[in-house]
Amino acid sequence: MRILPFLSSRIQSIYNQTKLALSYGSMEFRTMHRGHLLNRLQSISIVMLFLYAYYVYADFVLYTKTGTPGFRHTLALIHLSGFVLSACYLALYRFIHSKPAFLTSKWAETLILISCSLYLLMGAVASLNSQQLTGNVDAYIMITIGVSVVLPIHPVKFLAVLCVNHTFFLYSLSFVNKDAQLLMSKQINTTVTAFVAFMIVLVMYSYQKQNHYSKVQLEKQSEQFRKFFEVNPFPLILTTLEQGKIKLINDKAVEFFQLRDVNSRDRNARFLYKHAEERAAIVEELKLKGSIKNVHVEGKIGPDYKWVLVNYELVDYDHERCILAGITDITELKKLESELTIHASTDTLTGVLNRRKGIELLEAEMQESSLTICFIDINNLKLVNDSYGHAEGDDMIRTVCRIIQAKLDTNDTLFRYGGDEFILLFVNKSVGEVEAIWQKALHAFEIYNAAGVKPYPITFSYGLQRYEKDMKLSAEELVRLADEAMYEHKSEFKKRQT
Repeated sequence: MRILPFLSSRIQSIYNQTKLALSYGSMEFRTMHRGHLLNRLQSISIVMLFLYAYYVYADFVLYTKTGTPGFRHTLALIHLSGFVLSACYLALYRFIHSKPAFLTSKWAETLILISCSLYLLMGAVASLNSQQLTGNVDAYIMITIGVSVVLPIHPVKFLAVLCVNHTFFLYSLSFVNKDAQLLMSKQINTTVTAFVAFMIVLVMYSYQKQNHYSKVQLEKQSEQFRKFFEVNPFPLILTTLEQGKIKLINDKAVEFFQLRDVNSRDRNARFLYKHAEERAAIVEELKLKGSIKNVHVEGKIGPDYKWVLVNYELVDYDHERCILAGITDITELKKLESELTIHASTDTLTGVLNRRKGIELLEAEMQESSLTICFIDINNLKLVNDSYGHAEGDDMIRTVCRIIQAKLDTNDTLFRYGGDEFILLFVNKSVGEVEAIWQKALHAFEIYNAAGVKPYPITFSYGLQRYEKDMKLSAEELVRLADEAMYEHKSEFKKRQT
């Protein structure tokens, strides 16, 4: 039972193709089709001119002792007629091929129809003439099929020409062939040939018309795509998949990437990728997935560095696989994100890292490096707050951080542990190096206090604790050991004050 739906669908497809072929179509298609057939006629004429050189040899050498004089004279006349017609067409083609007005006129269609009719007639006459020598109808069959393949004119007109020519051929064949059985066989074979030729024209004409309409539709879609490209408020870039050459770029992208002064032939999409390997990876991922969303890219655009969010899509455009890149400028968002990150990890009073971020950094460094931490507790902060106010107490905290940070290396970190407590982190430094840096910091405080900048001395208690990678300590335990060392130092400080 499944064969019935299949046959129904095939019959419907054939009906649709026949309906499409029998309709005349738009003037644009007819003009295009006429130009196509005129070009084919030119090619046929050139080929035939070369073949006629061989025909001259056949007519005046090979056939001199073969067949009747009537056969030879008729054959030579057919070949001469073909030669003259081909030469005349080539001479005429020089004047008409560059004139668009001729293609839109009925003269072009008339010329094609006459040429098609003459070729079919020559095939019929040549085959009738061969009955005197060989008795075959090969010339008729070959030329009829050949004309249907090479010159697929409108099926209705081809059918009209074919019917007239085939009727003439069958009628004439009955006079030159007296064997009833052979005559019937030849009439049946040539009639089937005529039907096959018509079907070839029907199929090829409908295919060319469908192909034309598909191209027109594709061009309309491409035009709509280009319009969408231009009016889109975001930068868009369309590049070839393999070479990365820009095929389309809208004004927003040209302005954003500052490409106004770049020669269009030199434009490529290098600025969308940090390096060639990154583009290669994106191409491979696109081949697998078809799209890539929300890729963050930082690059130098003009004098500034900018962040962009890129969405990639694999599309077909102009018979080529391309990458459509949609770009959104997220530079300001990245700046805001950076500010929020800094705000979330920075102590607002001192500008150093806060406790959460400092402990995270400490834990990460303990996994990779040897280090020394110094636990710092500012002395007499409550006394300064009570005597000079909390603003002065805050300034005292900031001053401690500023003086210490001035003596640190770039890979050393100070973070606020809480209140008046700070932790100093020395990474990959020997005990001697840590002592040298710390002595410079202590000496800086001595100079500062001696200068009398504040009405009170700035002092603090501290405790140093060494950590090696093979020690089984957590960050909390390491901080506790440094805190205990600091309290020993603070106890000594209090004893000296009493």
